[in-house]
Amino acid sequence: MVEAASVLGSVGGGLMTGWVARRFTVGQVLVASGALMGFSLALFGESHDLWLSLGLCAAAGLGQTVLNSASNAFFQATVPPELMGRTFGILGTIENAAGPIAAAAAGALGSLWGADIVMASGGVWMAVSGLFLIFNRRAMATRMNETAGATE
Repeated sequence: MVEAASVLGSVGGGLMTGWVARRFTVGQVLVASGALMGFSLALFGESHDLWLSLGLCAAAGLGQTVLNSASNAFFQATVPPELMGRTFGILGTIENAAGPIAAAAAGALGSLWGADIVMASGGVWMAVSGLFLIFNRRAMATRMNETAGATE
């Protein structure tokens, strides 16, 4: 049920990605979706109610899908065309390796501290990363503007 809730949230995120992209900047979407995913995971780690947990997993799935779409748009806007193949090749490799590495680390840490603590800590880390983007939005906006000007 938990995985199904995440999938339903992902489908919802996919359906609303275009709407979100027309109304907000890539930076705003990155921050909001990262925060949604992070806070949802953090609360999921501490939740003991089935229906609340399912809702939080759906929210995390929605946030993840929108985050992936926004990050791909960000990379496409900032990476020079001649480096796109290499950049996305490396990005795909990292994304494929991250899941098993994170699962191994979470399993080892979960056996030491408990799965709820590890899940909540991972969610908080994700949310803090989003806050980091908020405070560095000027640097991100400058980078996007410089790249847009260079490709015109």
